[in-house]
Amino acid sequence: MKRRANGDGCLRKHKNGRWEGRIIIGHKENGTPIFKYVSAKTQSEVLQKIRELTVEYSRARITNESFMRTSDWIDKWFLDYAEPTLKPSTVIMYKSYAQAMKKYIGEIPLVNLKTIDIQFMYNDFKENGRTSQTDVLGTQVADSSVKKLHQLTHEILQSAVKQHIILKNPTDGTTIPKVRNTQMNVFNKDELDDFFKAIEQENDYWYEFFFTAITTGARKGELCALKWTDFDKENGTLHINRTLSRGYDSSFTVGDTKTENSRRVIKLLPSTLKVLEEREKKSYSEWIFSSFSDITQPLSTNTCTSKFKSILRDNNLKDIRFHDLRHTFATHAVKEGVDIKTLSSMLGHTKASFTLDRYTHVTDDMQNKAAEIVGNIMDELIDF
Repeated sequence: MKRRANGDGCLRKHKNGRWEGRIIIGHKENGTPIFKYVSAKTQSEVLQKIRELTVEYSRARITNESFMRTSDWIDKWFLDYAEPTLKPSTVIMYKSYAQAMKKYIGEIPLVNLKTIDIQFMYNDFKENGRTSQTDVLGTQVADSSVKKLHQLTHEILQSAVKQHIILKNPTDGTTIPKVRNTQMNVFNKDELDDFFKAIEQENDYWYEFFFTAITTGARKGELCALKWTDFDKENGTLHINRTLSRGYDSSFTVGDTKTENSRRVIKLLPSTLKVLEEREKKSYSEWIFSSFSDITQPLSTNTCTSKFKSILRDNNLKDIRFHDLRHTFATHAVKEGVDIKTLSSMLGHTKASFTLDRYTHVTDDMQNKAAEIVGNIMDELIDF
């Protein structure tokens, strides 16, 4: 049997007076044509729709794959694209978001996916995506989590577009919440002194954890993922080699650092070196800060955040984020004269320019102070 070409079709008029047209948009594996139908009040309107469809589907190769469930395509994408090329920790994080994709659009055939389906997923995920409620957000997820879901959905469906399995990416035209930059809120010198006094009242574990945090500027996930093999007491250094990451569903995975530049060696203060030496004497785990319930596992980032918040409440300290300890470290380092290039390396930033932009408010103060000093010098040199 001769295979009919894409775009071939026919017209017919129904008894109710409406016109219907169809064109061939692809073929099944056995050669059976796949049709696309349109209808309108008049013959000319149907012909116009057919012409538009012919152009629209001219680049497509609609096959059986086009009708596979979206969940099956997601699995295929992970197997063929993600797992061979991405870091294992990234794949694990992606799979936590893929669960949401499967929940909302997994049963819809690829070819039938519409922008409205994707938009509903984003909207409902924003309101009900959290598997366990929190005091602040309830079942809502952060705007950044919606953005990550969008990025993954777009990438997975774009691969189907590139393979000519679907015509266009249904994520195009969707709206996601704009992720706002969170304002830094750091401890000033007096508040920092109060924070040190507060952690001195805690048990050794928490004192050592928060002392290391505030004196190294390490990220929360980096601190939780530290192993004793990362601690070089002979040279007084701490190697940042991995991080503990959390998916939107609260699952955790230990993997590579945020970026290649995040892998770094931090020169420890003598006081921090002493704190970690004392901690090592009491430790029976490979993790510097192990889980309380299972020493074979690292401390979870949720646990350290909860403890941090309770310390702030119990000591009437300013309510800041855990990540602001990192900003506090960096802010005071700049004020004490640490140059931006060195600080950028200590923080694991990709570019020194990012560090400079992040702490412009501090460097502005330094420039004002420098201008004042230079002005005083020039006043002495210039004989008015």
